[in-house]
Amino acid sequence: QTCTDPDPACTATDDWVCTCKAPHTGNETAAAATCHLDECAPACTGSCAGTTCSDANQECEDPNTLATSLGNWMCVCRDPETGSNEGASAECRLDECNATCLTCADTACSVAGQECEDTNTLATSTGDWKCVCAEPATGSAPLGPVRE
Repeated sequence: QTCTDPDPACTATDDWVCTCKAPHTGNETAAAATCHLDECAPACTGSCAGTTCSDANQECEDPNTLATSLGNWMCVCRDPETGSNEGASAECRLDECNATCLTCADTACSVAGQECEDTNTLATSTGDWKCVCAEPATGSAPLGPVRE
């Protein structure tokens, strides 16, 4: 950080300001500044996320932007997918029985009195959910309710 005195006259005291050097942010009057570094910010270099999260179509979050807290950024999956990972892209999950999306079951099974099962919750695996009859009935049907 750099500190400057905007009015160096001896009559003006405690008006000096310390400002963090880019890409850090923060300033303080008459004291050392508390510097912050958002590791998700495009201007960040070094331990930063860069385009890791955006390349994976994920959001980047830095839960602690203090300049002394480095390497804690994380990629977070976009809704309706779930999942996160610190320092790298996340393995996103999509339970098509519990999410709202184009390939999701929504209420297709429950309105028929059946249960929904998603056999593979990887976000890259869609259209693999099925409706399963509630006991004591048996049977299942892919992508829709079991028909009698």
